[in-house]
Amino acid sequence: KTAPVTKPVAKKSPTASENKAKTKLAELRKTRAGQQLSDFFGKLGLTILNPDAIEPKVEHQKLANAIWQGQRAGFDLMGDINSAIHRKTIHTVDWAQKTKAEKASITSLCGSLKKKKMIQYEEHDNQIDITPLDDKTNYISGRWGEDVILTRVLKVAALLNNKQDKPVCSVFRSIDYKKNGSDKWIDSECDLVLVVNGKFYFIEVKTGKQLNTEHYVEQVGHLEDKKEYSIYCCIDKEKAPEEIKSLCVKSNFAIFDFEHFDASLKALITKRQSYSFETGK
Repeated sequence: KTAPVTKPVAKKSPTASENKAKTKLAELRKTRAGQQLSDFFGKLGLTILNPDAIEPKVEHQKLANAIWQGQRAGFDLMGDINSAIHRKTIHTVDWAQKTKAEKASITSLCGSLKKKKMIQYEEHDNQIDITPLDDKTNYISGRWGEDVILTRVLKVAALLNNKQDKPVCSVFRSIDYKKNGSDKWIDSECDLVLVVNGKFYFIEVKTGKQLNTEHYVEQVGHLEDKKEYSIYCCIDKEKAPEEIKSLCVKSNFAIFDFEHFDASLKALITKRQSYSFETGK
C-alpha cells in the first residue's frame, strides 16, 4: 500500500497588530532605558503588549496640578466624587465642616473638573452640590491618581537629569504585558516605571481600596527575585490592604502616600543609589 502523503503544516503568518508591536518594540530598544526595560521583562519570561502606549504623558496636566495643590482636600474630594459615581448620587460638601482654605481649594478644583466636562456643580451658602457626569467616570475613578503621581515622578526625574551631562532617568507609563505562552489576552500591567541609572522603580498607583491583589503580589515576587524595587502608592498608606503591608518585610518594597510622594521617592533613590539631590553626585 502506498503510504499517505503528509502535508507540511503551514506556519501561521503574524497579524498586522503583531507586526506593529514588533516594530514598536524595536523602536523602544533603540533607547538605552527602553532596551533595559525590554531585556528585564524578557528575562522574566514576559512580553510587552503595548509599546506604542509607553509614553510618560500626563493626560490632564492642569487638572493634575490642581488636585496636587489641593493636597488632602483635593484627594478626599476626588475619592468622594468617585463614591458618588458608584452610588449614582450627588455629592454634597458641607461648608461648615471646611476651613476657608479648604473651601477655596474645593471650589477651584470643581471649576477645573467642570471645564473638563467631568462634573456639574451648584454653590449654595452652606454647601456645594457636585454631580459627576457619566462619560468621565474612568478618570475620576482612578486615572487622576496616575496623572498626579506621574507628574511628581517626572519632576523628580527632571531634577536628576538636569544635574548630569546626559539623562540618567527615563519614565514609562501603562505597560501591559503577558507571560510567554499564556492564553490570556493580558496577564498584568505596570502603572509607572522609573529607570535611574539602570535600576528600576515599579510604581503601582491606587486611589481607593484594592479588592484583588493577587496579580500585584505575584508581580512583586518577580521583582524580588531580580532585586528591583516595587512601590505601592495610595492616598493613605495606613489604609493599604493587609496583604500589601505584609510585603514590607521585603527589602525592595515600600508603601508611599500621595502627600509625601516626592520626599519619599527622593529618600529611596538616595538610600538605594547613594545619590545626593543637593549636590547632583
